[in-house]
Amino acid sequence: MRIAYLRVSTADQTLASQRLAIEKALGEAPEREFVDEGVSGRVMQREGLDACLNALRASDELVVYSLSRLGRSSAEVIRLVQDLTRPVEQGGRGIILRSVTEALDSSTPTGRAFIGILAVVFQMEAELTRERTLAGLAAARRAGRVGGRKPSLTPRQKKQALTLYEQGERPIDIADTLGVSERTVWRAIRDARATREKVHGKKEVMV
Repeated sequence: MRIAYLRVSTADQTLASQRLAIEKALGEAPEREFVDEGVSGRVMQREGLDACLNALRASDELVVYSLSRLGRSSAEVIRLVQDLTRPVEQGGRGIILRSVTEALDSSTPTGRAFIGILAVVFQMEAELTRERTLAGLAAARRAGRVGGRKPSLTPRQKKQALTLYEQGERPIDIADTLGVSERTVWRAIRDARATREKVHGKKEVMV
């Protein structure tokens, strides 16, 4: 079965252009369609996407306008793409994924290679983020900003904590990286999400 998932972030956007692009790429309309309208990619709860993922069965084909429609961050997108497209015998769901914008078709050798490249790029991005965080901490120590009661994290460090968390790092490891307690990391993640919520005007739910 061919299933399409469409999402627009703001109320003034429409699904028409995504739907047209998907139908043009397929040569016909998909058999089922799930949508999220006026829902930012950064919002935790997306009922349309959840329903779509629950409806998919092995060998089904999921079609999206862009991979960015599937997640809040590159880490989430990569994890979902890998889980969907990995063969059932390897612990995945055995779904064929097609994306119009990226011209991706996971049923082809080129498509599978592209997914592998995305995973490598994400891993490099995660490592660079961690290295920059560690370098910043080392610089702070050289400047003498160590000892005594642990200071509150700066807004930038809170954002870094959220980025690392969404990239799959464990809070206890983030705490070790930032030199604070795990409780402080959880507070930083909540604060960073609250700040992002104000910017995007959407409420996010902690998981």
